[in-house]
Amino acid sequence: MIIDTKAKTVTIFYPDSLPQTKRSQENLEDSLLAGLEITPEKIFQQAGII
Repeated sequence: MIIDTKAKTVTIFYPDSLPQTKRSQENLEDSLLAGLEITPEKIFQQAGII
C-alpha cells in the first residue's frame, strides 16, 4: 500500500491483479479485513493532513 499525502490517495497493490487507487470517500476494502470501513479522507483527517 502507498499513501500519497500530496495527491491524498491510497494505492493498494494485490499479487494477482492491478493496483487500485482510492480517493476521497471511496471505501478501502479487503477480504482480509472484512467489515473495515475507512476512506482515504478519514485517514488524512486523522493524520492532520487535511
